[in-house]
Amino acid sequence: MAKGAEVDGIRGRWLVQDDDDPETCYAVSLWDSGEAMWGYEQSAFYIQEVLPALTPYVVGEFTTTFGEMRVIQAWEDELGPYALPYGGEL
Repeated sequence: MAKGAEVDGIRGRWLVQDDDDPETCYAVSLWDSGEAMWGYEQSAFYIQEVLPALTPYVVGEFTTTFGEMRVIQAWEDELGPYALPYGGEL
């Protein structure tokens, strides 16, 4: 699977497994824009390489939802924890 640096517009991605139900996972990805995400999901690479690689791990229902970031929470050594509206400034 491509590394994040090889996918235009992606900032990060995570796969989280549910603590109470190991058969449930959540994939979260952060993109520069919706257009970048949609372009990736419609690309030949995603359709021909990524989806087939994931198929053995997906059993039953597979749901995809999309959303826009509203709040960022981060930890910086000098500032301690902070939360900002997306696009906000300190």
